[in-house]
Parts: sequence; C-alpha cells; structure tokens
Amino acid sequence: MQKNRLGNFPTRFIIEPKEVAQIEIWMNNYPRKMFNYSTPIQVYLGG
Repeated sequence: MQKNRLGNFPTRFIIEPKEVAQIEIWMNNYPRKMFNYSTPIQVYLGG
C-alpha cells in the first residue's frame, strides 16, 4: 500500500503563512495520475 505523498499535518501543528504558501506552490506543481500526469495548475490554466 502506497502512503499519501501529499501528506498531512497533525491537528495542533503550528505552521507559518510563508510555509503554507510554499506547500501550496509545491502541491500545485506536483504531477497527478488523475490528470494524466499533468500538474493541477496546468489543468486549471487549460494546458
């Protein structure tokens, strides 16, 4: 069984807004099998 590569954070995990922005960029540039290995940002922009 494959672990979730996108990960989760514990409930009481303290994270700075700057770190949230970095994680958001990483997640939006991570290729997904469900999008035929395109990134979510590519799908959103229609490319």
